[in-house]
Amino acid sequence: MKKIIFGAVSLLAPVLALAATNLSDVDNIIGTIRSLISQALPIIIALAVLVLMYGILKFIMSAGEEEKREEGKKYMLWGIIGLAVMVSIWGLVNILTTSANLTTPGTIAVPTIPIQP
Repeated sequence: MKKIIFGAVSLLAPVLALAATNLSDVDNIIGTIRSLISQALPIIIALAVLVLMYGILKFIMSAGEEEKREEGKKYMLWGIIGLAVMVSIWGLVNILTTSANLTTPGTIAVPTIPIQP
């Protein structure tokens, strides 16, 4: 396990330190990660809504059976937890991207050193 972690860190070290890489490569990596998150998040939220709806239907349809009602309650609980986690992650990503000035996809605002004449 230590060899795998060491290998992964040693391969990512130049990218993380911006050594021997172009800034455009980092822009492409960040842009790819943002696009993957933006495409996967609605799908995961839809799955959480489906789990919640399944739990509600199971709860309603099994009015006389206490075991199936408890199972429906569990599905509803996990659906609500899933929605809360996904919405909070979505909000956190938006807060981090706006605070790090990454609002334009694929670009990083690189600070410059002011030069006095």
